[in-house]
Amino acid sequence: MNRHAATALMLAACSLSASADQPQKQTPDQRPNIVVIVTDDHSYQTLGTCEKDSPMPYPNFRKLADEGMVFDRSYCANSLCGPSRACIYTGRHSHMNGYLFNEHAAPFDGSQPTFPKMLQKAGYQTAIVGKWHLEAIPPGAKGDTSKYESDPTGFDYWEIFPGQGNYFNPDFITPGKDGKRVVKTEPGYATELVTQKSLKWLDQRDKNKPFMLVVGHKAPHRCWCPSIQNLGRAKQYADAIDPPANLEDDFADRPEFLKMTEQTLLNHFNVWSDEHLIKEVVPEDIQKMLSCPESKTLHTQYDWEMPEWVRMDPQQKEAWYNYHKARTVQLVKDIKNGKIKTQRDILLRRWRHYMEDYLGTVLSVDESIGQIMDYLKQNGLDKNTLVLYCGD
Repeated sequence: MNRHAATALMLAACSLSASADQPQKQTPDQRPNIVVIVTDDHSYQTLGTCEKDSPMPYPNFRKLADEGMVFDRSYCANSLCGPSRACIYTGRHSHMNGYLFNEHAAPFDGSQPTFPKMLQKAGYQTAIVGKWHLEAIPPGAKGDTSKYESDPTGFDYWEIFPGQGNYFNPDFITPGKDGKRVVKTEPGYATELVTQKSLKWLDQRDKNKPFMLVVGHKAPHRCWCPSIQNLGRAKQYADAIDPPANLEDDFADRPEFLKMTEQTLLNHFNVWSDEHLIKEVVPEDIQKMLSCPESKTLHTQYDWEMPEWVRMDPQQKEAWYNYHKARTVQLVKDIKNGKIKTQRDILLRRWRHYMEDYLGTVLSVDESIGQIMDYLKQNGLDKNTLVLYCGD
């Protein structure tokens, strides 16, 4: 997350809190509403705010930029999901807020000052829907990790994913009436569900108070799963763009720690869980040709049954299977007919598959932004609502 936006949120919260102590100068219903949309791993090269960063059209990102401003000198304080969000909420670097890693670390200290708490104190209604991801999973923990997710503080309403969440039919955690958590699986696609739940909260809020809503998306985090209706919509754009100059970087002249990060598509990209190939239609000799022997990540354990696949309902699974089976069959055909011969050829095709899935996943976020902006306009809130978008 960009530190400028985090700083702006904290300053705004302090300012609005001060204004609450002087109601004669500004009544609560006149103060601006705030919507903070946070995605996971959204690259600036695909931000969609102009032609230079739009491999495919994202009309709602473009509209958001045209009607506001783009911070093009913003920087991430800690590029891990949870620690980055801890910096966003607290306005403090990781060594100060105490949340350094995603897992096996000290739990997030929810008692420290955060911008939602400041706004809440100032009389704002506050809510978060979707990804929170401030947790503490102890070493050796197995099974349901929802119990390790910290309770969001500073929010009047919260409905969050356990950990990363899932793209299809995700679980949501909510506080129960008896104080115990309730974990419920919701049918649908994560980005769409988060949007629907966010709009529902906006409808049910107290209309006499200003609000601050955090819309937390999983997308476009690994393993880059577009919604069923968006499968294939990004293919023509992925096929048309040129590969980046560093696609074949071997990290030979880089510091040692960079060589340990498993960032190459050729050696660290799991062809089943990341590329979504259908293993049963790939001959064994070609499987060996496509393997990523250096990958040590958890994604290798899923083999072709990636975690999102196993959560799909029969209709989702059929559509997903048919689309990716056709893509896999074409890859095998191109290898057999000599169109793909070398490791570089495999790398280029893998990159295009990756870009197709990545761009298609971001497309749902663009659609979500459009729905939120339409809601604000239709309900007369667009002139008095600050909409902030950032990636973690």
